[in-house]
Amino acid sequence: MAFPTFKTLYNDTVTQMGLVSGTGVQTYTEPKVKLAVNRVFNFLWNKTRWPHLWTWEQYTLDGTTGKISGTVSLVRRWEDIVDVRVGGQETPIPFPSANEHTVQTTSGNQPLYRTVLPWDDTLAESKFFQFWPLTATGPVDMLIGHRPDVFSKDYDKVPMDYDLMIDGCVWWMLKDDGSNPKSAVEAKEAFDITYQDLVARHGSGGIGHGAGRRNGNTVIIQS
Repeated sequence: MAFPTFKTLYNDTVTQMGLVSGTGVQTYTEPKVKLAVNRVFNFLWNKTRWPHLWTWEQYTLDGTTGKISGTVSLVRRWEDIVDVRVGGQETPIPFPSANEHTVQTTSGNQPLYRTVLPWDDTLAESKFFQFWPLTATGPVDMLIGHRPDVFSKDYDKVPMDYDLMIDGCVWWMLKDDGSNPKSAVEAKEAFDITYQDLVARHGSGGIGHGAGRRNGNTVIIQS
């Protein structure tokens, strides 16, 4: 799938904004584009779980500190890891409830629970979780959303639909500018239509969304 670069979005957003009448939309357009691209991408990231940005990955527990060996990349917050399981199994590794904190003092090799690392832990932004008991070993599978860092360089690839990003940037900037509310509404309508079309397309192609059902290891396609 081909995604636009930051430079492409920057140039095309500036061009599109230049077609809009208003006392402020051209004067303040260019300094705002970088902020708009990043705000719109983050808005879309939080709005939908885009299939091309999520993957299952496997890590190995170190067996002493309750943390994984290695680091998780392109993840900006622990909430972007939405499912954690014992490696190769369907067994979830949940967060403990208030009456289960005694698990922190037990021993064993099976990971039973996980907690979020404190914000001031030097490894909080690369390992994210601590697993209990601390002596737990073996692999863990995690469903991870990979979100790129801030887009600023010309060659930075923005992994989102081109039209959706342009419509979103124009809408966001016109909304903040306030000099042409009619064009802001039109840009928002274009953004909403493109978003709904893309989400509908994703939904129609997934198992459990009308495309079929799974029976064990067999996928039965519905007619």
